[in-house]
Amino acid sequence: MQTTTSAATGAPPPPPITPGSGGASHPWGPPAKTSSGWWKVLTGCAIGCGVVVLAAVALLIWGACWVVTPGQQVPTDVVITPDAVAVVHLAGDERAQGLVHLLGAAMTAHDRRQRRAAARETPDLMRWLERFGAGQETQPADAIGMWIPKEATMAVLPAAPDEGRVVLAANFRGFVRPIRAMLTAGARGDGGKASVYTHAGREVARWPGGGALALAGGTLVWGEREALVEAVLDRIAARAAATGPAFLPEGAYERLQADHALVGAADNRNGALTAMLRRAAARAGGEAPELPPHPLVDLVERLETATLAVAFPSSDRARVKLTARCRDEEAAEAWQNALFDLLEAVREDAAKHGIEIGPELRADGREVTAVIHLAGLRNLFEAWAEGAAAPTGGDSSEDDASSGRPPPEAPLQ
Repeated sequence: MQTTTSAATGAPPPPPITPGSGGASHPWGPPAKTSSGWWKVLTGCAIGCGVVVLAAVALLIWGACWVVTPGQQVPTDVVITPDAVAVVHLAGDERAQGLVHLLGAAMTAHDRRQRRAAARETPDLMRWLERFGAGQETQPADAIGMWIPKEATMAVLPAAPDEGRVVLAANFRGFVRPIRAMLTAGARGDGGKASVYTHAGREVARWPGGGALALAGGTLVWGEREALVEAVLDRIAARAAATGPAFLPEGAYERLQADHALVGAADNRNGALTAMLRRAAARAGGEAPELPPHPLVDLVERLETATLAVAFPSSDRARVKLTARCRDEEAAEAWQNALFDLLEAVREDAAKHGIEIGPELRADGREVTAVIHLAGLRNLFEAWAEGAAAPTGGDSSEDDASSGRPPPEAPLQ
């Protein structure tokens, strides 16, 4: 085999291999640079657009949280003062789940009867569209659960008959900030009838006819007089601890709150509750100067303190506990007899509507306790919806999308 050399072919000799060259050579020269000014511009634009998008997403999330979340809230029992004569507390958490779904069942039944009442005058096509739309609607229990407060407390304070005495605090689940902005803007506007001023760092709206409203963070405070609202704001600013009614034994109010959605307590040792009932009876009787005594007023007059607690284990059952501490044992016996007669009369009437009442009565000296178990509460609202709707025509047996009961109860958020 014959080999040729570069000298024989006339080709130039290959370049020598030097250290660091790696044995590679480019006959056409070094590689050209691929980057240019346009690439830098495009890269900068992409980074800038990414930053803008991230900022917009962050702003959107912040705005949604600002609208939905209530903000910092305080316990609503802050409205209770040592001289309060009556207190009502509502717990809107899982303790009120049965109540929320019971109200939702009532709304569903009433809406169903209203649709059936108008079914005769509705064309077939529109009736089909209504049935389709009814299946797409939000369940009433969801709407109620959204707006029922997480916690609310109302206190009745001693005052002259012509002065306001009621003060209320509520912690809503959301939309507190936009509501506050709208209320403040409406009060400050030309058409607003309220005057707005600042107290303890909070804006207070005061109406000429009485009543004042303030928002301490995410807690709404309302009172029949601005002095009541200002006192609550002062306690919030001082970080005063919320306490229960002073007229109850220590820890009794908290124990009732632990297991019940609705708790009420009243003090009649100074006759405040009796005076309120007498004024209410006088208004109902047309302010008659010589109003005959009412049996209920007479019973309350013999009362010292009372508590009422209601629990809703489900949307169809409730448990009511009433405790009355009387002035003497004779008054306790009168209360026990009156409660027994009342429950017997109510039980017979409730049985006609499918509601079962199981009372338990016991007396211990001056204290009378009644525990009432209620079952079949949905039947009561079904009957109420039947009477409220008053259907005048249409096929009441029509099976539409809204004829069923609400779905299984879900925990409140």
